[in-house]
Amino acid sequence: MKTAALGGGQRLTVYSRRGWLLFCLSTAALAAAGKRSVSGTVTDQHGKPLIRAAVQMKDLRTLRVRSFLTGQNGHYRFSTLSPDHSYELQALYHAHRSEVRNVSIFDEEREIVIDFTIEVALTPVQA
Repeated sequence: MKTAALGGGQRLTVYSRRGWLLFCLSTAALAAAGKRSVSGTVTDQHGKPLIRAAVQMKDLRTLRVRSFLTGQNGHYRFSTLSPDHSYELQALYHAHRSEVRNVSIFDEEREIVIDFTIEVALTPVQA
């Protein structure tokens, strides 16, 4: 830390890059500390992961909708969610939908797991 005179008796404090970096990282860590996340897996009725299923999450306070496409393992994750908001989640796969699941402001868990199962009817081509 260095100080420099500005004139009129005022002083400017100049922090090192390392000090500034530590300040930024600690501020970010404190901001994320109160957040929560929702994750899970989307599978069919036989337990097979559904690839590229869409999981939609609606913030019930702001009505903002976020989406996540599952990968090879059928996994999804939404992070940095406010504990002061409730959310509504649903998985979609082609023309099929899961039931709607809710995350309430009263849920105390920080890492919430919600798995979805979607009944997928086989067409003659898939059978």
